[in-house]
Amino acid sequence: VKQILPRVGCVGLIVLGFVPDALSGQEVIDEIQVTATRRAANVDEVSAAMTIIPLEEIVSVKVVTDSIMGRPGVFMQQTTPGQGATIIRGLKGSEVLHLVDGMRLNNAIFRNAPTQYMALVAPGTLERIEIVRGASASLYGSDAVGGVIQALSRFPSFDSIGSHGEAFLGFDTADLAKIVRASAEFGDEKLATLVAGEYLNTGNRKTGTGKRIGPSGYENKGGRVAVVLTPHSGQTLLFDLQVSTQPVT
Repeated sequence: VKQILPRVGCVGLIVLGFVPDALSGQEVIDEIQVTATRRAANVDEVSAAMTIIPLEEIVSVKVVTDSIMGRPGVFMQQTTPGQGATIIRGLKGSEVLHLVDGMRLNNAIFRNAPTQYMALVAPGTLERIEIVRGASASLYGSDAVGGVIQALSRFPSFDSIGSHGEAFLGFDTADLAKIVRASAEFGDEKLATLVAGEYLNTGNRKTGTGKRIGPSGYENKGGRVAVVLTPHSGQTLLFDLQVSTQPVT
């Protein structure tokens, strides 16, 4: 698939496993969230103001905070081209809780200044991002007085023996960015594994005058291994290792 955007060149390749042809007869499922209630619930049943960013809006971004930029009630301060600090309704830093699959990236004892920890989450294997705007201290404590941002990862799951994988290649002419992402999933109904990796390298950013600002380039490397073991119905054992680093930023 080749997509051409203004000042951006992008090439994506996706290889998926078998998908049934007759999708039209499937029942449409209501959108579900877990962050605003700490349990699965229909978005229409939640009183909190929230935004859900789906997979389709995450998969092609350079860093995960790019997909959060411009959302209602959310301001993104880009401290460097490879990072971004989220401000929800004027609150920031230790007042906004950052989660990855329920694990805290920050807490109330962190500095009360714009923090860029969410930018270190690799976007390649995320399923969605949930943003809760407004106080959630009754659920998460004082470090969620401004809101909660949670990145939810994709986990491997199969009804029978199978496998599938995907790859994404991208190039951005504005800052000479090169993106490589790949993942593979395999297993059966009892044991499933996901292996993924990604690499991003950008040059100096190009301004509207045609000049490049330096140093503004950065590099990002990430990888993930997830194993889901389901020995019996209702029992699940999970191993998930995620690593992301910016050696040059």
